[in-house]
Amino acid sequence: MAAATAAALVGGLGISVAHAQGGTLPPSMQQGDVTYVSGGIDSDQSGAFKREASHWPLSIEMAARGDGANEYIADAQVQIMRGSKTVLDARAKGPFMLVKLPQGSYTVKATYDGKPMTKDVKVPAKGHAAVTFLWPHD
Repeated sequence: MAAATAAALVGGLGISVAHAQGGTLPPSMQQGDVTYVSGGIDSDQSGAFKREASHWPLSIEMAARGDGANEYIADAQVQIMRGSKTVLDARAKGPFMLVKLPQGSYTVKATYDGKPMTKDVKVPAKGHAAVTFLWPHD
């Protein structure tokens, strides 16, 4: 597998992560009108992503089933579409991606190890939406 994995357990998938008190988000990126940040492969940074998720309109979490536990992943290709328009097409640098999007309906497609998964999500005017992708074990 080309993507880096870490044997961390995903809280949103029914497992737990040691919640680090330290850690900060990596610098945000810009693509068109969309601001996003991705990462969280180590426990300090994953703690920062979990703390900050509610401050972003959309949070995406990605993992793959491992031997006995789910493993955080990196290097998934993430595309976010609004209707037929792609508003974000970026490679995730870790298992988390936080995205600033306007209110509306979107389709999120994440491809990991050649396996695409798609989910529809509604970003609210206030609050945030969350999407979790869990790829099956090979």
